[in-house]
Amino acid sequence: MNVTPIPHNRKNEARKIRRDAAQLAFGRPHPPHQNNDEENDHPFVANYSKGLPHDDLGEVDPAAYQALLDAVTSGDPAKFDAIPLAGANTRKLTNPQAGMAYDLEGPDAQAVTLPPAPRIDSAENSAEMGELYWMALLRDVNFTDFATNPMVTEAAASLSLEFSDFKGPKDPATGKVTPATLFRGIYPGELDGPYLSQFMLKDVPYGSLTINQRQKTVVAGIDYMTDYNSWLAVQRGDDRRRRDRLDLDIDGRPNLRYIRNMRDLGRYVQVDAP
Repeated sequence: MNVTPIPHNRKNEARKIRRDAAQLAFGRPHPPHQNNDEENDHPFVANYSKGLPHDDLGEVDPAAYQALLDAVTSGDPAKFDAIPLAGANTRKLTNPQAGMAYDLEGPDAQAVTLPPAPRIDSAENSAEMGELYWMALLRDVNFTDFATNPMVTEAAASLSLEFSDFKGPKDPATGKVTPATLFRGIYPGELDGPYLSQFMLKDVPYGSLTINQRQKTVVAGIDYMTDYNSWLAVQRGDDRRRRDRLDLDIDGRPNLRYIRNMRDLGRYVQVDAP
């Protein structure tokens, strides 16, 4: 078999292209990462501490939280291993060093940033929490019923009238939250079309295969962490995975369903592939 020889400079050209790309990336601005400073004003209360030791009020042990901060600040894997967890059977922290990894493709993890999160003592934070509670109450309402469900109408009115700094999408004509804008995103095009993207409903062609997007989901009406003791157990890292009650047929086989509501969406995110 005749093989076309590779030009002798191909290896050097490949190195040059990679170096030029690296230099281009190096020349881009590296943005500062800002926080909202609530960690100083309200120590521990509004910051992630799940899995660490907590007292009966749900407040994290300060020494354990400081060990987490020390590990994040240093980037030392040994310090991450030394973070004290709540107990021997506590669920371990999930990939706490992810933000420190380096990648040869795309921008560095530290070269992109987000605005600071709303502070726990802000009106914007209260509005976001109100929206999340309404999502929880409406998790079993199908998206196709949003226009006629009275609780959806109540949620829209609540977010319009009861929160002074709700920044979710509103109807352009009235400036108020409506069932058609409820729980949608804030970017261009988010208010167009049905709530659920058609990309989550249409079959996916994959070579000779066709992937149907019906999923295994869970039954309606069963909620978790709705009492103090179960919340505290999870805050202390109690591993409660694989306790969901799946939606099964009379023969015990999963009912495969298209995503219909926020409970189905939550299930999709819960077990999605990274």
